[in-house]
Amino acid sequence: MREKPITLDMPVEEVMRYFPGTIGVFLRHRMHCVGCAIGPFHSVADAAHEYQLVAASLLEELREASGRPPADG
Repeated sequence: MREKPITLDMPVEEVMRYFPGTIGVFLRHRMHCVGCAIGPFHSVADAAHEYQLVAASLLEELREASGRPPADG
């Protein structure tokens, strides 16, 4: 498992690959990120913008779901 925490600039596909517990967060927000061809290129911030979500709130949810402690990012 990846040691560094999830950040806003991390690609969505990488978040889901290294932290599978985050997939539920994307699904709960009805985001089509799971299996999307753009996942390797869109950052968490990009995805939040596309789905009109507050990036900081999405990041907090993803970090919580990942089981990793929060960090600056």
